[in-house]
Amino acid sequence: MISEEVSSVSAKRVHIAVYVTNHGFGHVNRLMAVLNQIAPEVRVTVRADKEIWPAIEERLHRPVEFGYFPSDLGTVSPPGQNSQTDWPATFERLANRYREIQAACQEEVEWLKTACVTSVYADASPIPIRLAHEAGLTGYLGANFTWDEIYADLLATAPEGLFTAPQTAQYQAIVDDMRSACAQATLLRFWPYTQMSAKVREVVDMGLVINEGRDVRAELLSKFNLTADSKLVYFYVGRYGVEELPWDRLTEYPPNIIFIGLHPPGKPLPGRFVVVDPNEYSGADLLRSCDAAIAKAGYGAVAEAMAVGTPVIYPPREGFVEFPALDHALRNWAGGQPVSESEFRNLSIHKVLEAALQSRVGPPSVPLDGAQKVANILVNGLTTEISEPE
Repeated sequence: MISEEVSSVSAKRVHIAVYVTNHGFGHVNRLMAVLNQIAPEVRVTVRADKEIWPAIEERLHRPVEFGYFPSDLGTVSPPGQNSQTDWPATFERLANRYREIQAACQEEVEWLKTACVTSVYADASPIPIRLAHEAGLTGYLGANFTWDEIYADLLATAPEGLFTAPQTAQYQAIVDDMRSACAQATLLRFWPYTQMSAKVREVVDMGLVINEGRDVRAELLSKFNLTADSKLVYFYVGRYGVEELPWDRLTEYPPNIIFIGLHPPGKPLPGRFVVVDPNEYSGADLLRSCDAAIAKAGYGAVAEAMAVGTPVIYPPREGFVEFPALDHALRNWAGGQPVSESEFRNLSIHKVLEAALQSRVGPPSVPLDGAQKVANILVNGLTTEISEPE
């Protein structure tokens, strides 16, 4: 539902330019939670890689315009191991994409000026914040971590001798440039968040930024001819790197436990793992309607599960600064169920899943309306009391 507050400013005077990190669906999913709170008559232009335009369109409930600007791409995982990080591949891709971003900056600033943009919003992407500043606009950075933190930590923990001295200097310069760009941001901080080492202009705490899912449990039971006593488990660990999991082990679980996902598990598992169309059901729908979830601890899955009280079973994640904050929040919430990397890789989570299926829990004691708050700020400007950066 779009509040009167979010649509209170004349649409003719508002044009929001939106940028989003192209790293899985998590950032896109979180961005859609915000954009769907903005009245349809407000002009919104999404500037991102063309490959993620379809993912954005399938999740949107309002019109947007599209334009190309090279998105930052995040980290790279080794084949079949999406909870791990491939250091050389990550930094090679970072360096290549950063050159593309830098080459596009001047033209993008001119577009911001000529398109009469009134505010810039970036989900985790730092460079658009600098472009907003150069165009004389306010740049809002919506994030629960900053990318300079991710890459700085990877550089600090890289195996000795992995990178040459020139490579290290090149990558550190990119990290420093990201940190410099963040310094111009009004940070709309999403809980749970990292230390946010980058210095920013202002900080406003938003609470949880989530999509509100529908209760589609009855539909799912009917669609797959399941009995009322079925236990539905949402299984989502990203788009990539799951083909090598021992999916056949799911047949060892009690027959009333049905696993549901948005993407095929890599091999057919008739009757035990069913796949739904992401155009018909969202992750938020499944999290609201299932009895438990097995998920990579990314912001979207964690936040949306917490909001509706669905227990989450999750493996550790290596080389990602965001994970300790999410892990801490999950462990301090009654529904968090951590498992070891070995337990997850072997799908040896029988006891943990049994415990998770026994009861739902309540949400954490934080605001759940962060998406609406962000939308209101993008349309009306910042009228909220500012928190000082930590």
